[in-house]
This record gives sequence, structure tokens and C-alpha cells, in this order.
Amino acid sequence: MGVSHRKNTIPHQRSKEVSIKETDGIDGSRYTESVKPSPEETGDAVFKSYMLYLSQKKGFLYFSLCMISHIIFVAGQISQNSWMAANVQNPHVSTLKLISVYSIIGACTMIFLLSRSLAVVVLGIQSSRSLFSQLLNSLFRAPMSFFDSTPLGR
Repeated sequence: MGVSHRKNTIPHQRSKEVSIKETDGIDGSRYTESVKPSPEETGDAVFKSYMLYLSQKKGFLYFSLCMISHIIFVAGQISQNSWMAANVQNPHVSTLKLISVYSIIGACTMIFLLSRSLAVVVLGIQSSRSLFSQLLNSLFRAPMSFFDSTPLGR
């Protein structure tokens, strides 16, 4: 029972390491060069990527609609719980009124939840379609030398 189990972790020094790449020269000799990986190669997501994604096809509009809908949804949940907590012991509020106001607030909250979900889906589809279209246009307009010098799969 005294044995403690630790997770095997890989130190984060690996992303800062410099790898050595061996390459054949034009004259047949081999030479080495040090290559430092870029942040994109190590898997770091940067703020610029998110801004590029949101700047496609009214992305900021859909993102702001999503955020507003989410804030109203959370406010609705809070008001629904406060209504129930404040009036459950109140003798002046009937059970029918208590349940009907709770249900009306819940239905309004559900509408904003639906609008938030639709805004996220539309944002994702529009941005992905725009980025894919730009990528496809760049690929089809690339010079033939790009395809000759780039290995398959990259």
C-alpha cells in the first residue's frame, strides 16, 4: 500500500529542443543542419488562429450572438432558481402561479439555448467552408514546381 503510482509524464523540454537534420548536398556530400520546430509544429494553438477563424464570413457577428445568447441563458437559469427559492414558502403565491412562472422562464431560457447552439453551428460551418474554399483556391493556383518539390502527404 506504500507504493505510490505516478503518471508517466514527458517533459516539455522536447518542444524547445533543436533537432539535427541530415541532408544530401548537390555534390553528393552529406551535411547536417539544426532545425528548431516552429510553434505550429509543436501543437501550440495561438490567438491568431482563433482570430483568423472568427474573421471568416461574419464570424464575429455569430460569435457575439452566441455569447449574448449564452449570457441570457445563464441569467434565465439564475432567475428561474431565484424565483423558486424566493417564492416556494410564500403563502401569497399559489402553487399554480409558482409552477407557471417557473415554466415560462424555463421556456424562454430554452429559446436562448437553442439560439446559442444554432449560432455555434452556423459559425462553424461558415468559417470552415470559407477556410476550405481559400485553401482549395490556393492549392489549385499553386505553381507546378510546388508539386514537384513537395513530397506526397505533406
